[in-house]
Amino acid sequence: MKKTNISRRVSWFALIAGGGLLTACPTVAFGAVTIYSNTNNFSGSSVDNSGTTLIGGTEVTRMVADDITFAPGSTGMSINDLTFSAVNDGSSATAARVRIGLWADDGAGGGPGTYLLSSAIPVTLAGDSLSLISLLALDVPVPADGKLWAGEWFDNFGTSSTSTELDALGVGLFDPPTVGSSIDEIFATGGPGFVDGNNPAGSLVSFGGSPVANLGFTFNAVPEPGSIALGALGGLALLQARRSRKA
Repeated sequence: MKKTNISRRVSWFALIAGGGLLTACPTVAFGAVTIYSNTNNFSGSSVDNSGTTLIGGTEVTRMVADDITFAPGSTGMSINDLTFSAVNDGSSATAARVRIGLWADDGAGGGPGTYLLSSAIPVTLAGDSLSLISLLALDVPVPADGKLWAGEWFDNFGTSSTSTELDALGVGLFDPPTVGSSIDEIFATGGPGFVDGNNPAGSLVSFGGSPVANLGFTFNAVPEPGSIALGALGGLALLQARRSRKA
């Protein structure tokens, strides 16, 4: 685990990914609202996932995750899409698979506990670059306490990228969030590996506020289908009442 400063030559560009395929036109659900946003204020630094090791024929990095506290009123909604940052601190383009995981904060010491989601997205990251990538068409209920852990790691499945190239990949550090909040700590697994399950092993890490240990994530959500249906029924009832008064 190491903190690195990205070159001033860092290039900002957006890759939109849905269902593992890149698309230029993301689809955001009707009525979606932003319940957490921390992709605006880039600190100029990143966390390299590093420690890449060959596991079952695939080179895999370690995982880093950030605590996410959603905006008030988010409980009862369903996460529809999320955007995350990916950094290539190397000088040449690298093809890899980005792995995204979500966990409830019911693990040891409030760390990642119950597994909620894991998704894999193939991308090619330009050298000396920071990318913002969107994962679409999700359906993950916001936990009852309005919090979760969002993690990211990389592997070379389906590519010829080397361990050295994967070691240069990481996650951008952003602060402060513009919607929701996050404490000045991240979670890092003790070593590389696939962490698609409950209670990943690892520990909390802080850089002492220089920079603040908050990873770049943004979440959008929609009301649960039951809430939408109740809202629609309420609207129909109001419309009917207005018609009755006119009659």
